[in-house]
Amino acid sequence: MRRREVVLVFACSKFTDWFSKTLVGELLAYLKTRYFTLQFGNYEHIPVSESFRHSLEFLLYALAIGIVVAVAAYLRHRAVAWSLLSALESAEATAPDKAKTLEELGLAKRFSIRRILARPTPLSHKVLVAKEAAEAAEPTEEAPAESPDGEPQKAEKAPDIPALALDSKELAATPLFLPGEDLASLKEHYRRRGHPALVIAVTVLLSTVTLALVMRFLPFVLGLVDTIL
Repeated sequence: MRRREVVLVFACSKFTDWFSKTLVGELLAYLKTRYFTLQFGNYEHIPVSESFRHSLEFLLYALAIGIVVAVAAYLRHRAVAWSLLSALESAEATAPDKAKTLEELGLAKRFSIRRILARPTPLSHKVLVAKEAAEAAEPTEEAPAESPDGEPQKAEKAPDIPALALDSKELAATPLFLPGEDLASLKEHYRRRGHPALVIAVTVLLSTVTLALVMRFLPFVLGLVDTIL
């Protein structure tokens, strides 16, 4: 172990010892013991070891934290998508001839923007590559095929290529656009509903309360099951 790591571990240990003796540390220790610790009884038919209790506690803690992290990641995803939509709207990039690159939009250095376009999302399926879309819209020089009744058939238009088809490294210098009809629907889809900080605070509160309730009533549920058995 390097000297820096030894110093860091020593500093963390000292801080933990100091914090545990403060009023806040003592309050958190009381709350953990009172509400966030599984207190199993002696069951006749259900063997509950100390290692099982610790493992179950860890699983419940991880689940609660995972919910909060998932909500935060979801809000981050929506914020990134909204910034891209706003940039495309401000640049009026709604047609192949008005397409803009991420560099022109000032978003080339944002890895989160390239990531959201390179992954399957509602946004990455709607943002189109200008070059491919322009080629798809050009009429072909070949003579149209004739139907059985002698009338010429219209050539099928090649599908537009979404940004999802490109590698994240290619997106920075590739002209992109978002059709106007899709821009309105996506803005409604990604519109912010509630302040992110408030949403996260409510999620933390609900996760904490749910965790405390599970910790409190799970031993009683096991007791009832043990009685039935």
